[in-house]
Amino acid sequence: MDKQNARIEELLAKMEKQSARIEELLAKEEIKETLYRLARGTDRQDAALIKSCYHPDAVDDHGLYKQKGHDFAELVARSTLGHCQHFVGQISIQLKGNVAFVETYNEYHHIMEATDTTELRDDFIGSRWLDRFEKRGDGPWLIANRVVCWDWRFFLPASAQRRQPDTCVWGARGELDGSYHIEKLTSKKG
Repeated sequence: MDKQNARIEELLAKMEKQSARIEELLAKEEIKETLYRLARGTDRQDAALIKSCYHPDAVDDHGLYKQKGHDFAELVARSTLGHCQHFVGQISIQLKGNVAFVETYNEYHHIMEATDTTELRDDFIGSRWLDRFEKRGDGPWLIANRVVCWDWRFFLPASAQRRQPDTCVWGARGELDGSYHIEKLTSKKG
């Protein structure tokens, strides 16, 4: 009986360790999905999607401006950028209880529309998002504080003629983008 009890205790300890590891992996995956959702929301100028990534009291510090995450969402939604595309790279996540410290490499491209003082140009940026995520109560893992660390940036003149051919599905800001209509776009047609 002692051998059987010892074996049961051993299995329970192993299950507990595996359960903790599974919880850690699930937390990391939830954090990654939040980062991807934020990049998509920014590219589509979708304020609701961006806000879903921040705690209501979260701060977002891009260096050029520092504000609440929800205010950042509204700024992006009102932006006059002609196009924006974020690529998320490697993600390092350090979990410490209900807090996670996250470094995310990213590159993004903005099309800067011409103004009275500047010509149409492409803006290329490489940066890292330095985030503090928190899981509050039974809620999701969300950004509590973000600092953007700029690694490089350059501008190139852009051509006004960008879209060819018209038979392609082209990205758009907001809900006109094809990503909001994947089911319709990919349904089988005779």
